[in-house]
Amino acid sequence: MLWKARAGPNIVQILGHKQNFPGHGDQTLFLEYCSHGDLVDYKNYVRRRDAILHVPEELVWHVFIQLSEALDFLHNGPRGAERDDWMPITHWDIKPTNILISSGRTDMCPQIKLADFSRSSIPELLKSHTSIT
Repeated sequence: MLWKARAGPNIVQILGHKQNFPGHGDQTLFLEYCSHGDLVDYKNYVRRRDAILHVPEELVWHVFIQLSEALDFLHNGPRGAERDDWMPITHWDIKPTNILISSGRTDMCPQIKLADFSRSSIPELLKSHTSIT
């Protein structure tokens, strides 16, 4: 699933993979490095750095907008001609530890990356393989 979504904005990029045990389907994925860890790590970093109790509203909106862009890509595909052949992807496991943070323009404008597609699915494929009797 991650391979299909790799071109999306705000989606963690897969750099490669390795088969761990041939014939067992167990693989190791190599993903891009996200220097600030996940959203929980980043929230704690911002609170410690600024000695504040709450995360600034500017950062909350920034994360929300970039996460929305990632979901728009997963559901609607890339902009332009490629969109016609797109089958929507459902992530199924959005939580703070699956939102990774890379450096951005400033600490209040980091790059948000949606990660962990292990529970994701393509509902259109599920429908075509499921029959209701």
